[in-house]
Amino acid sequence: MANPRVKMKNAKIILGSSSMARRKILAEMGYDFTIMTADIDEKSIRKEKPEDLVVALAEAKADALISRLGIAGHKEENARPTLLITADTVVVYEGTIREKPSSKEEARHFVKGYSGGCAIVVGSVVVTNLTTGIKKRGWDRSEVYFHDIPDEAIDKLVDEGVTLNVAGGLMLEHPLTAPFVDTVATMTLGLINANPIVREKKERITRTDAHLHCDDHEAVDPLDIYDILSIFQFLVRDIRDPEHPYSLEQLSVLSEESITVDEKLGRILISFTPTIQHCSMATVIGLCLRVKLKDCFPPHFKVDIKVAPGSHADEAAVNKQLNDKERIVAAMENPNLRHLVDECLHSSEL
Repeated sequence: MANPRVKMKNAKIILGSSSMARRKILAEMGYDFTIMTADIDEKSIRKEKPEDLVVALAEAKADALISRLGIAGHKEENARPTLLITADTVVVYEGTIREKPSSKEEARHFVKGYSGGCAIVVGSVVVTNLTTGIKKRGWDRSEVYFHDIPDEAIDKLVDEGVTLNVAGGLMLEHPLTAPFVDTVATMTLGLINANPIVREKKERITRTDAHLHCDDHEAVDPLDIYDILSIFQFLVRDIRDPEHPYSLEQLSVLSEESITVDEKLGRILISFTPTIQHCSMATVIGLCLRVKLKDCFPPHFKVDIKVAPGSHADEAAVNKQLNDKERIVAAMENPNLRHLVDECLHSSEL
């Protein structure tokens, strides 16, 4: 299979952004690029959902730059590609979308609000092949949890003026901000592992004494369900992977060995193994397991869901997200994420 990185190396890249962070990302990846900035009225573009807003703004930036470049048509597909990359970011705090602060006072108010709390960063990227006209777009959403930020650190950050140039006044990589970041849990809707190893499904063991479905939202008798084989066979093996039309069993994300049951303590531990170390779908997989199992056990049962030790680069952050009730509720309030989880749970005929 062709290496997409080689194709990128042969392409001319235009970064349609003045963001230092975006410049740094491309430079660290080894790409040569030129910079253009789009002059658009961002305030004239309004969307109710932050995901829709950042994509619309990135699209508008791309359209403005294409117009400035005077591109009226497209060349043949095998010509050397020119890629235009545009992006946008907003911060959501307590349900309100925040863009760049309008003053130092507003920036101080923004950052002070994050102290000891949580902010949601929503970002988009639109890549336009100016040679073929093909356009790809996507967005991601990160929940950022903060330690308490001292007032003196906030004052120094605001006085530097950098907060006026970034969405929500929030620059996570800044040396005055980074020490106070607790965890970052990212949920990305996009293809992360294009070529996973797919294994054949094992033969299903027929069970006639119990139908282990939880659709009626009534707790199942634990005597019927808390053996490892039943949990795997009848509850979790057919959950579809968020990226691919295969089950978690087929991708070796889950197996019977992934499940531990302690009948005396009423505790069930499910550990899963993402297909790659940097899989940003790990949180989605864990949420699928959490939602699938939430109505299947009596209230006194404790279900822990974790990534297998050493299987993910952000193991601690993912595990914290998946076992924190408030974070789970907040994540499932995202309609796009909820739809993705529902799709994975209801696609059992693979």
